[in-house]
Order: sequence, then C-alpha cells, then structure tokens
Amino acid sequence: MMILPNSEQMRQIDQCAINEFKIPGIVLMENAGAGTVHLMERLLGSAANKHFPIFIGPGNNGGDGLVIARHLHQGNAVPLLVFLIEPARLKGDSATNLAIVEKLGLKTLICSSSSSLHEISQTIDHLSVTHGPPGALVDSIFGTGLDRSVEGHFAEAIELINKLSSVRGIPVIAVDSPSGLSSDSGTVLGCCIKAWTTATYGYAKVGQMLPDNLPRVGDLNVIDIGIPPEVLGRVQVNIAAIDQHDLFELSNSLKRPASSHKG
Repeated sequence: MMILPNSEQMRQIDQCAINEFKIPGIVLMENAGAGTVHLMERLLGSAANKHFPIFIGPGNNGGDGLVIARHLHQGNAVPLLVFLIEPARLKGDSATNLAIVEKLGLKTLICSSSSSLHEISQTIDHLSVTHGPPGALVDSIFGTGLDRSVEGHFAEAIELINKLSSVRGIPVIAVDSPSGLSSDSGTVLGCCIKAWTTATYGYAKVGQMLPDNLPRVGDLNVIDIGIPPEVLGRVQVNIAAIDQHDLFELSNSLKRPASSHKG
C-alpha cells in the first residue's frame, strides 16, 4: 500500500524525523534536491552545458530549489535562480543553502514584483544563445503547505512558466507539488503550474493522485529523502492507495490452482 498523507501529516512526518530520529532538516532538504537532480538526469539526460531557470519562492520549497541549483552547477550545468521573493526572506535551512549558492556566484534574477517579470524571458533568451534552449523549468515556488489562493506576481510567474513550456516545448519539473495545487483537496488555488514531472518528497500526497490533476502533476515520482519507515508508527495517516505491488499480490492470491475445480 502507498500511504497518502495530507499536508499536516507530512509536516508531522518531517518533524518526527527531525526531532525524534535526529535527522537534521537540512539533510532532508539535501536529499530532496539531490534526488530531484538525479531524476531530472534520468528522464532528460545529462544536464551538462544546459541552462535551467529555477523559480524560487518562500519557505522550504525555495530551499529545495537552491539545493537543485547547486547540484546542477556541480554537474556543469548553468542554473538561473529566479527569486520571486527578496532572498533575505528565506530562513533556516533555506537561508543556509542561499548562503552557499551566493558564495558559488550562481546567476541570479530578483523578480519580487510584477514590474520585473519581463526580465525572465529576456535572460532565458540570452542564455539560449550560448547554451541552447533550457533543459527544464524548475518550479520551486510553493510546496505542499499552500493553503491560500495564488495572487499577484506569483500568479503571473506561474502563467509565464506555463506559457514558456507550452510555446517553446520546455518541460516543467515541479518540486514536491505543482505550485498552486492543494495537496489536500486537489483543487487549484487560483492558478497552477502544469508540470511535465512532479518530484514529490517522501510520499505522494492525496491531491496529487486525483485523475483530474494529471495535466498539472504530470508523471509523479516519489523521491526517497531518508525518512525512516519507523516514523509511520508515530504519525497516523488514514488514506492509502493500492500500488502495482499490491495488484500483483492480489492477482496471485486469486489464481486458481491447476488441480482445483469449479464445483
């Protein structure tokens, strides 16, 4: 069975791993970002010499994006960090990863208002001259904890990402969950990223599994970020889905022995 935590249960799972099993949050973030880059290279091929616009929002989702940028950089790719917030707003583990990428001197755009969003397409066009089209657009704006409608320049950035993907055929990688999608109900909170692939962390989330969200979630991949299985004995999760292994086991259990008869 594949458990499907909601956003609050996922928060409890993370906190249990951190507080009770003494796994630092920054280790979970590192595993998440590294796992996402590994997935990207498995699906898209080598990232070397390609450029990757990475859209950074507030909170840990933005921190995951910074780890992704660093690992792409280490693989000889060219990450472009598009901050949709003032970088100083990042706190905790995200701020630690911000300090690292600042020391590395990665290319950065700060687009914290509607008036600066036009710079994104211009910079992508400039990088495309020397590096070809983007390898992917990385959505690390909002994660699974989003519980409000997306508005203002965040909404405009999401629409821009979707337009760039549609018009130019650039795949979109959603970090943990497509920005704008409620991980609990599966509803769209104003507007939503249309991802080619979603790299979700630890466990799939309820809202990501609804059939109507396939155009938003795309191909859903669960990234192991190092949460001990023992955590599930301490956090109650009430919803689960049948996976391929369960179907295989069920099929085997229903097979009639060759020596049996119908009578």
